[in-house]
Amino acid sequence: VMESVEPGDIVLTRQASYLTGILIPGYWTHASMYMGSKKELADMFGSDFSELEDLLDFDTDEPILLEAVGAGVSASRAKHALQADSVIVLRPKVGVYDKLRALKFILENLNKEYNFTFDFSDEESFICSELVYKAYSDRETGDQNLGFEIKSILGNWTFTPQDMFDSFVGGNEKLEMVVCFLHNKY
Repeated sequence: VMESVEPGDIVLTRQASYLTGILIPGYWTHASMYMGSKKELADMFGSDFSELEDLLDFDTDEPILLEAVGAGVSASRAKHALQADSVIVLRPKVGVYDKLRALKFILENLNKEYNFTFDFSDEESFICSELVYKAYSDRETGDQNLGFEIKSILGNWTFTPQDMFDSFVGGNEKLEMVVCFLHNKY
């Protein structure tokens, strides 16, 4: 997987042994964004990498995945975070600047709390799919750059990792599949 991904890619995972496999609807139960290593970021963004470099609060050149988990919004070593039963990587068909802005949004929200109410209107906490959804939304207009649509579940506006996958399968031309492992097989 690591050789195929690039900064800004969306990573959907399923870990059958985790409680999220029961609580989150659908097959895909977790969403995150691949940030990569500092070298990957510098190669992709060139001089614009400085916009991210000031936000990097960790000293490692290992590839990093940005995600919202029970402990909050965090940067995890990709090697550890990608140890799941199933993984699919979706590449947004957007410009480099949109990917830079998406990564910057998540880095600016590192350490914010997990949104246990699953309510998208809460701007101070995030669920995993909400973090990716909002990262690829235009901050000025509120438009969703990848064509994702939130829905109401039990009175809360939300969007699940499965909804991301369903958008791709449903013909979302702003996403392309990079790699897919199901049950640890290509």
